Amino acid sequence: MRVASGLVLVIVLLAPEALADDSISGLWKETSTPGHKSSFVVFSQDGEQVVASCYWEHEGRSIVWHGIGTRKGRRIAYRVTHTRYPQGWVRLGEHRLTLSEDGKTMTGRWTNSRQESGLLVFVRKK
Repeated sequence: MRVASGLVLVIVLLAPEALADDSISGLWKETSTPGHKSSFVVFSQDGEQVVASCYWEHEGRSIVWHGIGTRKGRRIAYRVTHTRYPQGWVRLGEHRLTLSEDGKTMTGRWTNSRQESGLLVFVRKK
């Protein structure tokens, strides 16, 4: 009985550390769109909550967006709000991504409120 309770204690103590190592928090680069320059996203993960903030350049213009959503296993989904963008662009959208098994790449799709969509790839930088 003593050994069994000791094993439970070890598992409980190691579980939070294992989750922290699996976090997507950090700096990521968007690589799916060749025309995007300086396209970086900072992800912050707290439990299942995900917050993202992005800066990138398109045809010499600065684009900024942020998003809030969730992570469940390797699936990440969040709503996007552009706060700096060219006239005629859509302000609201959503990203649905899957984290690679090695934790270095997220791939998926973006959609916007006009139902336009496209490929999205983020690669971990730090």
